[in-house]
Amino acid sequence: MASAGHRDTAEAARPLRPQALVPLVMIVAAESVVVFAGALWMLSGLFTGHAASAVTTLMLTVLLTVGGLWVARTSMALWAGRRWPRAAALTFQLFAVIIAVAILLPLSRWLALLVAAAALVAGGSLFRQDVVDWTTQDVAPDRR
Repeated sequence: MASAGHRDTAEAARPLRPQALVPLVMIVAAESVVVFAGALWMLSGLFTGHAASAVTTLMLTVLLTVGGLWVARTSMALWAGRRWPRAAALTFQLFAVIIAVAILLPLSRWLALLVAAAALVAGGSLFRQDVVDWTTQDVAPDRR
């Protein structure tokens, strides 16, 4: 019983999860799914004969898989209120804008606009005060 009471006071001290965090985490999680899909697409080229080099294809597949794991872990840590994923999420949003402009814009303006808009929404959400407060709960207010 004593531990249950201690848990209730610990949960009461923790602030509520901000609403702006929901679209941010959803966008970052969706980006991880897209990176994993890119890894599968890259790997499929090995079996369909579209790959110029098997070693290069395997290397890019591993790189995309590790990147997808990184982005997935970032979304989970943002949801949990950790401090470190804000920098990782911002870095990935910058990558998303670069990919949208450099690669997707010549192929499809609407797809490039969608990716860039999602990256800007997620990147902007990272700087909202309620999200900053949620991800810096373990830091003194004068050090935020």
